[in-house]
Amino acid sequence: MAGYSSCLMVAFLFVFVQKAWTAGGAGNGLGELYEWHTLEEGLQISQKTGKPLMLIIHKSWCGACKAFKPKFAESAAALELSKHFVMVNTMDKEEPKESKYEPDGGYIPRILFIGMFVILTYLF
Repeated sequence: MAGYSSCLMVAFLFVFVQKAWTAGGAGNGLGELYEWHTLEEGLQISQKTGKPLMLIIHKSWCGACKAFKPKFAESAAALELSKHFVMVNTMDKEEPKESKYEPDGGYIPRILFIGMFVILTYLF
């Protein structure tokens, strides 16, 4: 019986650590209700559809990112606005290295809007 309890405890810890490590799937802690894409996919979709792209760059170890993620994930307003964007979030090693993704510095969390002229044309 003691062996069974130990195996059960190890299995539970494995599942718990795995869930914590992956930070919640494609949303990376930013919410699973959004339609997330990789940067490569998002750029292709944006170019094909003309829909602007919202790129959120964040890190798993960043205190400001940790505070931002649940607020964004739970925001009904952000979720509603996300319907007007191709949504992309990159975390840790997924962060694009090109300088064009650091127009005003490499701070994190960083939110960039790519193709915004489409929205301005649409709204005005």
